[in-house]
Amino acid sequence: MTAVGFALAALAWLVLGKRLGLPGGGAYRLVPIALGLTPFVVLLPFWHWRVRRLRRALFASRFRLCTHCGYDVSTLSLAGTCPECGQPYDAARDVAIWAEQGAPYTEPRPPGFVPWSASDEEESPRP
Repeated sequence: MTAVGFALAALAWLVLGKRLGLPGGGAYRLVPIALGLTPFVVLLPFWHWRVRRLRRALFASRFRLCTHCGYDVSTLSLAGTCPECGQPYDAARDVAIWAEQGAPYTEPRPPGFVPWSASDEEESPRP
């Protein structure tokens, strides 16, 4: 959505620049280009960094992150309240939500990676 805003700002600069009295010569000719490229130069790398960070956290917790804030709840009980944001979480439901919402960006998976499942807790109960 922000990228659309930058594109509209660049277009407005080109179309309405003279009517609004905006400078148009010299380096100001590059303003629409700079506005148009900002999403690719600034926002896209930030988004990529954020997705990589989330992906690593998902792998480390075996998809046991709070779906509201991303807090690692893998060391907590299977269901409860997230200590970070106070929202409820449920391990089985949350793993399914991560799988629906983008955990397919989990390919390629690290060697030996197995997502958490309810059978994990049944086979090895906590002390």
